[in-house]
Amino acid sequence: MSAPAAEPRRVCEKCWRPEVVCYCRHVKQIPTATRVVILQHPRERDVPINTARIAALCLPSSELHVGVKFGGTKALASALSDPERPPILLYPAPDAVDIETHPPDGPRTLIVLDGTWWQASKLWKENPELHAIPRYAFRPTAPSDYRIRKEPQEDYVSTLEALAHVLGVLEHDREKMTALLVPFRAMVDSQLAHISRGGGSRHFVRDPAAPPRGPWARLPRILREYREQRDPSTRTSLVCVYGEANGWPYGSPERTSEREEIIHWLAHRIDTGETFERVVRTRGPLASGTSKHCHLDEAEIRAGVSFDELARDFAAFLRPNDVLCSWGAYAVLVYQRSGGMLPHAHVDIRLAARAYVQPRRPGSRPGTGTISDMSALLMPAALNDASNLGAAHPDGDPHQERPRRRARGGVRLAELCGITRALVS
Repeated sequence: MSAPAAEPRRVCEKCWRPEVVCYCRHVKQIPTATRVVILQHPRERDVPINTARIAALCLPSSELHVGVKFGGTKALASALSDPERPPILLYPAPDAVDIETHPPDGPRTLIVLDGTWWQASKLWKENPELHAIPRYAFRPTAPSDYRIRKEPQEDYVSTLEALAHVLGVLEHDREKMTALLVPFRAMVDSQLAHISRGGGSRHFVRDPAAPPRGPWARLPRILREYREQRDPSTRTSLVCVYGEANGWPYGSPERTSEREEIIHWLAHRIDTGETFERVVRTRGPLASGTSKHCHLDEAEIRAGVSFDELARDFAAFLRPNDVLCSWGAYAVLVYQRSGGMLPHAHVDIRLAARAYVQPRRPGSRPGTGTISDMSALLMPAALNDASNLGAAHPDGDPHQERPRRRARGGVRLAELCGITRALVS
């Protein structure tokens, strides 16, 4: 006699999850001025724990479209042609703008690609219409809470976590957007509870018996490996860089017609004490407040080297095993947009330091917003002096002198080096 057929699981018609792990009671409508358009890869639609569905349930001004090629569709045409909310794309392309430091003005249509990293890149390649709109990215301040699905790297987050972060910036209300994460965490917790009761899962789950993650464990893998490799001849080389740019104030007509340019570029190799510094003349006009802001004479800037000379000399300074360490990504992006080549390996020390000093839930530790705040928190005062940056380049290049204390760039580089040393020592 054959066994009776198992009764099919009852599935919630809203969240499409089995009723035993339904999270709908945690869903709250969150009105936004931002229009959200999610383009989802078909394979991601069938993943039961995908987070784009949560976004669609929580955001009244959102749309969820499934496909690979959206060219010629009404959905994409509408997203790209909204005159009241011009489109931007959340996608970590090399030339993407940091949405934290340079958020767009006014209401926007935020287009998001949902899927694995391979699927998202596929959507990017198959929809060239997206290439013409501004691209934005961000770096997470803490590891993902997506404990039921393995992310390829520790600084990757789910689509919903990315939306909560970016909408917090665009809506100028980070607290409001944390409501997006309530059903997300409920989904994760209920799935883990179901697994603990014998429900099983084919997805990656962090070992609940693993020791708690300490501050050092929250650092990027590159910095952790640097700490573990004590032999300077075999480990990677950390090069701290700081750049000042000729930038125009918000609202000025030049901001749309003149591009930002590097005018002061400084670097310091942590292991050897080698330093690099160039003052760079601008190709276009010099913004009126730049000289005062950077503590550099206008005449000195106008007499500086060309950017091509800077790029050539800095390329000669770099080594194959160098890892670039910067405070944020702004100066690095300006350098690359001007045509300069930098090492692929890059660590945002601002994000690394914030993850190091803060608990998993951001916001509970004040006073860590600026590089000076972080330097004061992590380092003794003596190590914040630019005189500690080390000796001149061993080859005797007169341009490889110790960065000057009087310039703002020299002070900031010293602070960056002190923070970096504190994280890896």
